[in-house]
Order: sequence, then structure tokens, then C-alpha cells
Amino acid sequence: MGQHAVADWNKIRASHRRVRHRYGHKAPRRGRHRRIGSQRFSPARVNPHRGHRQHHAEDVEKVVHYDHRPPPSDDQSTMVISKGGGAASEPSFSAKLVGTFHDDEAIHFLANVHIGTNPSPFQLLADTGSSVLWVKGQRASSTASHSDDGAVFRPKSSETCKTTGDTFKVAYTAGKVSGTVYRDTVSLGREDSQLSLSDVSFGVADRASADLTDDDSDGVLGLAPIFHTDGKSGSTILREIFKQGKEQGKMSRSVMSIFLGRPSSGTADRSEITFGGIHAEGELFHGPITYVPLLTTTHFWKFRAASFGVADAADEHTIGPVDAVIDTGTTLIHAPTAQAEAFWAGVPGAKKQGADTKFDSFWAFPCAQEIHALLKLPDGTAFSIASQDMNLGKVSAGSDQCVGALYALDGADFVLGEAALKSLYTVLDWSERRIGLARAIG
Repeated sequence: MGQHAVADWNKIRASHRRVRHRYGHKAPRRGRHRRIGSQRFSPARVNPHRGHRQHHAEDVEKVVHYDHRPPPSDDQSTMVISKGGGAASEPSFSAKLVGTFHDDEAIHFLANVHIGTNPSPFQLLADTGSSVLWVKGQRASSTASHSDDGAVFRPKSSETCKTTGDTFKVAYTAGKVSGTVYRDTVSLGREDSQLSLSDVSFGVADRASADLTDDDSDGVLGLAPIFHTDGKSGSTILREIFKQGKEQGKMSRSVMSIFLGRPSSGTADRSEITFGGIHAEGELFHGPITYVPLLTTTHFWKFRAASFGVADAADEHTIGPVDAVIDTGTTLIHAPTAQAEAFWAGVPGAKKQGADTKFDSFWAFPCAQEIHALLKLPDGTAFSIASQDMNLGKVSAGSDQCVGALYALDGADFVLGEAALKSLYTVLDWSERRIGLARAIG
């Protein structure tokens, strides 16, 4: 981050609002009509950043009517830790991601997605931590607290749009979105390798909290392998990408690889998601790809890590062993308080910010100190997280203290957001139920 600009809380909050109460709970059984009984979530608490009480979660009775089949699988083999390289020759297509940044910190990575016969693409948040494709509708956009120049979906303007009569609802930590489910053609990918999906279910937001409408995205492209929402609809967008992509010869297996760049490395414009394939070694990553089993007891891209901590820190100052979630829709890294405290105890001079500050749940540390965080896998492979991505900027103008990118969030899993993923080339392989990691270029 160079001279360490002042941390922008309004931008940092983008990470919070995308963290839904989707983590840390036992996965429900699959079925077309399933009921998730009353789940006990954390109570409401005062959010010092917004000045009002906010329900991080609540007692709810969810009735879900979805086809909960996972994405199609090509191989159900038992997984072991393994290493491998890329296979650039296999059929695949890529969707370019456009990053929005505050200094060097990524706030969003957006993918251009065409829906129906609307001529303009929608810029959707690429989110591996949720499974719903939704776009802003005219009514939701009109409730934004400022002028919104983004695209909105008008069902009547698409000649191929079909109504379903169904509804959807997604609850985030700092807001909710709800609306109507439609079916239409969805296209994504670069112009020279675009995939057009027919009869895809997606949500059009009729109501959305201000935090979800007052940003630079037009909605969310959910790329988790199973549903995390209430309502009625059909298959997930990821299942359709894998299924129809194979039918059209665009891919041969259900896998996607992700590279997130940053301005300081000169790689911001190379950010992309590739469906169906993996880049050759040296293109977007260095060294072999290390694979670990996907934890299939939950419906997220989750794996078991040996530890996450500061290089050379004592064992008691690391997090782990820990189950980690890959989440491109979250800006930062979050962990339960006990784990966050253990991590920051390994950073000399780090102090948790008080409840009366805007950085509650965050830690500050001397700006002159670089944080060299390490993610270790069970086989001993270690990946370094770039120090500039662990530093969000100064607490205030003139301060010698900077805000760290790992913060505390109880009632949730350990989640690797963009602050960690920019240092990693990530392979999410549903075909073989595994996750691959390699050192990203830059």
C-alpha cells in the first residue's frame, strides 16, 4: 500500500455486508422439498458502524423448494492430497473480472453477464460463497440512497424472459434482498469464448437494503455448489454452467480456476475465472498446484488447512487446524474471535480496537511492520499472503497504526476473502471434490 493511506471504512464495510449468516451451521439434508427447522443463530447486537441494532441472524423457519442436486460430477473418487500442474489444452472458457479498488485493496471483482435480450451487460459480484444469481430490479434500484447508474433488469424488455411466479430471499449480515424468480438466457465469458445458457433461473430484486444497492455492482453471480436462500426455483447457476457447458463442448469437467490481481503488481486487468480448465504453469501461477479434499459435509468451497498464522510465530499464535472457506464475495479475512486473537497475538504491537471505534472487531498494528501471513496445508505446503493485502491503511490521518485485514466475526467459519485470495491461484474442482492452490503471479 506504499505510503499507507487512511483506511476507508465505507469501503471496508463492503466485506461485512456480503458476509451472510451462511457459515458455521450444519448442512441440511438434500431434497427437492426440504425444511430447515428453527436454527439458533447469534442474537442482535449494536452495530457501531451503522448506529442501529442489527440482527446478525435470527430464529427462522425456512421452507426451501429447490432442486438441490449438486453440480454434475465426473468422478466420485476418494481424494488424497496431491500435486499437479495446469492443463491448458482442455476445453474451457474464461470470464474476465473487473476489480474495484481503494488504493491496492480490492473491494469487488465483477463479471459481465448478459441476461435475455437486454443489450447491456450486468456487472455482477463474482461470489463463490453464495449460490444465487440475482440482479437489481427497477424497484430495488429506486430505493438506493444515491443516484444509481448501474443496470437494472426489466422483465418486459427481454423477449425471452419467462415468469415463474416464485420468489426468493437472501439475508446478509447488513441487509436483505428479496424479489421474484424469472427464467431467461444467461451469457457469460469473453466475447471470443462466451457460453450461452438457456432457461436459467435467477432473481430480480424488488426489495434490497441500502447497503446492497449503494455499490458498484448490479447484483451477485453466486458460484457456490448448492443453494443458500429461501424461495422456489430450479437449478443453481453453477450447475447450469457445468451441465450446459459440457453439452456445448465448452468444457469436459466441472472445474473453475480463479485469479484475482492487484494494481501494485500490474495484474489487476488479468483477473478472471476460467470454467472447465486450468492455466498452464507460469501464466497466472508459479509452481505446482497442491490439491486438498473438498469438505463435502457443507455446501461451500471448504477445505482443511493445517494452520494460518504469521511466519515464525509460535504454534499458540496460529489458527489451526482449521476448516477454511474460499469466498471471492468477501473482501477481507474473518475468523471467530478466539482464532483472530491467536493470530494477532503473533504480531508485535497489535491491539484490538475498542467497541467505541469504527474499527471494532479489527486489530491495529504499527504501520512500519510488515505482516507475513502463511497458509499451511496438511502436507506442509505453505503459501505466503502478500503483506500489502494484510494492511488496510492507517487508522487515521497522522497515525502510525494501521488496520489489519483479518477481523473477528463470531458465529461464522474461518473465511479466506480477497485479501488472501489475491496471493493464491485457486482451483475449485467439483469433478473430483477437491480444491487446488498455487502461488499466484505478482
